Amino acid sequence: PLNFTGAVNGMNVILHWDLPSGITPVEYLIKYDDGVGENAVAWYDPGSEFAVRFTPKGYPCDLLKFHMNIWDGTWPAGDILNPFRIVVYDDDGGNGWPGTELGQIDVTPEGFNWVTFDISSLGITINDGDFYLSHWQLGVNPNCPPTAIDETSAGQGRSYERQGGGAWVEEVSYDH
Repeated sequence: PLNFTGAVNGMNVILHWDLPSGITPVEYLIKYDDGVGENAVAWYDPGSEFAVRFTPKGYPCDLLKFHMNIWDGTWPAGDILNPFRIVVYDDDGGNGWPGTELGQIDVTPEGFNWVTFDISSLGITINDGDFYLSHWQLGVNPNCPPTAIDETSAGQGRSYERQGGGAWVEEVSYDH
């Protein structure tokens, strides 16, 4: 490793280094579902969020893309291809829940099912711990993109939600 540094933070030692020349970082997808949405959820009110906690394979981890399964277009009855906000949170909230906002970007989906959004412009690098990716609803239901949910892979303890900026709640009956 090049430019190796370390710092002590309480009981943690944080190490940083640059990759040697000729080594290319590997891009990979972190996912916790089976890829098939069995149902969908959407808030009635703007400003509400669905979030998923992600654990990188290693550090540092640059966040480049956000993949979201937008329900198949049959529900809700309004215009689901309306803007929403992608918000990235650190895991420094109480009990490791969403805490400090690391960045946000407003996006407009051009289709439904699995849709990919480039979030590399946020310049977020995760150096330790977990992070959260959130779908912040901007539109009033039914004119909002619904989040497809995975009911067959539920119970992993990675899905969270909050209504209108209130307190985060862990979702246990399905995964976002």
